[in-house]
Amino acid sequence: MNDYWQSRTPRERLLLRAAAASLVLALLWLLVLEPLRVAGNKAERALPALHRQAAEMRLLAAETRQLQAHAGPVAVSATDLEKGAGHFGLAPAITPQGEGRFAVRLQGVSLTALLDWLGHVQRESHLFVWQARLRAAGEGRVEAQLVLAP
Repeated sequence: MNDYWQSRTPRERLLLRAAAASLVLALLWLLVLEPLRVAGNKAERALPALHRQAAEMRLLAAETRQLQAHAGPVAVSATDLEKGAGHFGLAPAITPQGEGRFAVRLQGVSLTALLDWLGHVQRESHLFVWQARLRAAGEGRVEAQLVLAP
């Protein structure tokens, strides 16, 4: 390689150096600078929408805090829970455990119906699943032992 280089005239060496430098600059532009420029432009275009979303989230968070401050405890009985479960085709055995907790037993129920009912209980009664034991009981069916608590 050194022989090849030495056999070039000074003008050819200068042109080869210039070509190599141009190639390095072109690669630098294509592989580094241009992608950074494109990403910056994309981020700049997205920024107003992100600011709007952040403002919306701040308003929703404030509304949530306000609603939580005004929401008092919901009095729920085992009968209320059983009646609500009936709307989802469930017949649970519910035992109050004190402090607003309830033990719930269901046998051979649809997992979808169970999840729908639990979502309803969470929204309407502000009770959440504190403990859960689920066991498969056939295609799409489960046996469940739950503790619901505020």
